Amino acid sequence: MVAGIPQSMVEGPQDLLKAKMQVQRADNKLYSSTFDCAKKIGSTQGVRGIYQGLGATILRNIPANAGYFGVYESSKRWFADHGADQKREVKDLKPYEILLSGGLGGCACWIASYPMDVVKSLMQTDHVNKAERLYNNVPDAIRKINQQQGPKAFFRGFTPCIVRAFPANGACFFAYEFSKSVMEKL
Repeated sequence: MVAGIPQSMVEGPQDLLKAKMQVQRADNKLYSSTFDCAKKIGSTQGVRGIYQGLGATILRNIPANAGYFGVYESSKRWFADHGADQKREVKDLKPYEILLSGGLGGCACWIASYPMDVVKSLMQTDHVNKAERLYNNVPDAIRKINQQQGPKAFFRGFTPCIVRAFPANGACFFAYEFSKSVMEKL
């Protein structure tokens, strides 16, 4: 969970630039490249501008990491204790148990964080100039999104996200555990 704070400090500016570039329309291009985007935001808004939406990023990443790693590790322990060959070491899990644990961790990550991810994305794609922003802070953004679009707005795009989460994170953790086991033998 705690890893969400330093992660946000590194990820936040990169995610901001990605979001700003993604929402540009061809007929209203503000930035010619990601570097140009960073340069323009930095020169007009300073370091604070590069961290636009940081509060929402932290509030997303803390529960995301708790779900991701907590459910992954708990699932592995559960399989070690309750699997076909009970009372095994976690390192002796079968590939499908790692895949399932990783998939469950990925789903838990997004279930725990998706509404705040929507808030973060809307705050990051809001106007660069603070005086012209629609959202003043996280509570203000949550209130306005709920008032203007209703609770369903916090889950727009959730289905493709969760459908992607299970296989992508199952594969990620499987590759991680496999690589770790190979390196331990070197």
